[in-house]
Amino acid sequence: MPPVTVASDKEGGLRREPPFGCRADRAQRLQTEFEAYRALGAQVLIVGQGGRAQAADYAARHHLPCPVLCDPVRSVYEAYDLLEGKPSQIVFDAPDEFLKIDAEAGARLQQSRHGTPRAAVNSPWQLPGEFVIDTTGKVRLAHRYQHGEDWPNPLVLIAALKESVWAA
Repeated sequence: MPPVTVASDKEGGLRREPPFGCRADRAQRLQTEFEAYRALGAQVLIVGQGGRAQAADYAARHHLPCPVLCDPVRSVYEAYDLLEGKPSQIVFDAPDEFLKIDAEAGARLQQSRHGTPRAAVNSPWQLPGEFVIDTTGKVRLAHRYQHGEDWPNPLVLIAALKESVWAA
């Protein structure tokens, strides 16, 4: 799934967000959290595994207050050791046929989403992460999702951003 980056002018940071078309709740939360991150000097970026058109659509559809970058070959995911999940981590709230990895059920889901904002991109199994990286490139916080809705508490991200500011 895609990522978000909280990189900053003062302290840096990289955050990851769920994939384009997926987990809209996290995008909504980012809207409410964004100003608190910016107040600490953070530059927030989203990195997703889709292409430019998907990134632009995702940003517009969710009214995101930050840039959405593209990583269609998932090199950023690999660089930050973000893993692919199992069905129990990605479709935990889905019917059993998805958890059992029923090929026919998966094909029906993929077909039903084809041509929609929820269409699968690259790997639907990619787990996201959220990172705070300081201006020297040091990772101050690495939150690698354990499941698709394993969002970090914003207070934890804010604390890591404050540590970055105080260490500068």
